[in-house]
Amino acid sequence: MEYAFPLQPIQWSTQENTHELRRTMQKTRYITNENGERTDVILPLEEYERLVDALEDLQDAEHIRAARETRARIERGEEETVPFDQAMREIRAGKVPEDR
Repeated sequence: MEYAFPLQPIQWSTQENTHELRRTMQKTRYITNENGERTDVILPLEEYERLVDALEDLQDAEHIRAARETRARIERGEEETVPFDQAMREIRAGKVPEDR
């Protein structure tokens, strides 16, 4: 899957997106329990895939933000860097804590 960068945040507050959300809700069906309470949602496959793609875009944007923050910390000297080969030797030797 390819993404155009920079990613634009999803803006649910715009009139167009609000209309799209309403159309989605109209296509949505629910499964209810014996008390009539909604327990599950049934969406058209196309809508489900669109929602998954939007979620992946948000996750990608978060990863990009985190990478930029890490790069900034490295540039400020706040983060230690280790050459890849050295890191792999340390991992193989069990010198890297599990929670890192």
